[in-house]
Amino acid sequence: MAVLFYQIGIFIAIQVASMFGKNSRNTAIVLISIFTILQVFVSWLLILQFITILVSYWISNEWFFGEEKNKKPVKKLKKISYSFRDENGGRGIMEIDLDDPNLDPKIKSKALLQKEIRETSIENYRNDTEYKKALDDVMKKMTGK
Repeated sequence: MAVLFYQIGIFIAIQVASMFGKNSRNTAIVLISIFTILQVFVSWLLILQFITILVSYWISNEWFFGEEKNKKPVKKLKKISYSFRDENGGRGIMEIDLDDPNLDPKIKSKALLQKEIRETSIENYRNDTEYKKALDDVMKKMTGK
């Protein structure tokens, strides 16, 4: 009877640790496994205890970290970087959501233009050796390398 209570205690300990996150659960599993290796000398009991640990791990994954079956898919936001000048003449950068209905149309069009310029520049850098050399030379002069 004591063996059964001990296995239930291990199961409960792993489930309680799972309430605090995966790292806590994994730490509890490692500590219980080390204890099992060091303190249990009967082979059938050792196997039983590791089976209990494994089953507890699987159940904690299902209960605490599993995907919900009826969960609605989360709409992925289309965010892009937008750089601007503030009222004091300084520069600012922010990430904006293109699907936001409250987004100012002027800001949206500027952000899309900036995105297109970035993508064109990256493509030119990858494909045009003269463009790449010119940008690399500018960067070397700026950084002193």
